[in-house]
Amino acid sequence: MGQNEGNSDKKTFHLTEVQRSKLKDESELGNSPGTELKDIRKKKVERLPERIDRLLADIAVLSDADFFADDWNADIWNRVQVEQEAWNGWQWDSHVERLLDFQHHQPHEDFPEVEPSPRLFGTELGHSMRILFEDQLSEDGRYDLLLGFLIGLLHEGPSERHVDDLPQPRSKQILENLAPRLEAWEFTDSLQQQSTRKIQENTEMRRNILHICLDSAGLTISPELTEYLLEETSAPSLDIDQADQRRTRFQREVEDVISELIENSDIEKIEELITFIKDNFVLLHKKKDDYIEIFEHVYSVGEATTDDFNLENRGEAMHRIRIMAGEYDYSDLWLDTPVLESTNRSFDKTIWHTTAFGELLGHIHTTEKNPGWLHQKILPQGSLSDDENELIQNALVELDL
Repeated sequence: MGQNEGNSDKKTFHLTEVQRSKLKDESELGNSPGTELKDIRKKKVERLPERIDRLLADIAVLSDADFFADDWNADIWNRVQVEQEAWNGWQWDSHVERLLDFQHHQPHEDFPEVEPSPRLFGTELGHSMRILFEDQLSEDGRYDLLLGFLIGLLHEGPSERHVDDLPQPRSKQILENLAPRLEAWEFTDSLQQQSTRKIQENTEMRRNILHICLDSAGLTISPELTEYLLEETSAPSLDIDQADQRRTRFQREVEDVISELIENSDIEKIEELITFIKDNFVLLHKKKDDYIEIFEHVYSVGEATTDDFNLENRGEAMHRIRIMAGEYDYSDLWLDTPVLESTNRSFDKTIWHTTAFGELLGHIHTTEKNPGWLHQKILPQGSLSDDENELIQNALVELDL
């Protein structure tokens, strides 16, 4: 297979990183053009059987050539023509062992990571088969699939199985070996399920304490701030049966972290900005629908003039715009935090655009972010882009915060 052919197969068979990201994100997937999804179905889904068939065929060929053995034992290697220096210092290393390190579904963050094992690898294979055939296989079909897997794993292949009198494991022996392992797994899984429930209850109780502390400090409760506090504080067991003393100690620790955050960051300025954002959203939604429609239009086009609006609604639209620009005594909040402003040009129409604060408001509105998202500006683990960081900073400067 040539290099170009190999690259073509990889491109055809495998999902690209962009495609993976899109398929995992419901909002992105919903905005994908139908042709793109049709292409994924044609090239990735419909060709999956061929992809698996090639993989199995490759494993068989590589096995016959001793690539999975502990050493080069096949006769073929006695006939391989290769310069001697190419083999000098060669250390044979069976890369197949790395397969047992494979864990597609990472362990729950609250549990210690389990050592890789054949059972975990088998679990991944079985789970993949369940996903693949969930709507195609009946319960009997699943047991047939399992039986086939056991036969393939524990018995020689068809070409060797009936040659000579090789000992083969009997069904009774297989079941005797399998039963205690299955019982042990069920017991461990039951314990883990109980532990998971305890962990969930514990986490919920910790979050409740965090929210009480944030509310007492006058800070907005947001996912970003909550996760930060969870990372910065200890994780004691806070079971309902335990003494209140431990929960009180945890609450004090949270209060100390919040006090330090207030003292060493600009979170109070961010809180003022969050309040302005919330109040503007409330006002926009209290007004008639055309207020938010007009604001969305000016934000989306960047610059707007009277020509952007129908002749019969033009006067009313301009009146709404001037209210949102804070030009009237009855402009309400927009007297202090205008979301629109005008640029007058000689011999030309007045051009309207969003203020720096209006630009931030529009970004939060169109991306459907929670105003608490602004906390990322002052948190160490914040993941703002440069553009988002600049957007927030410009609004802070414009509002003199």
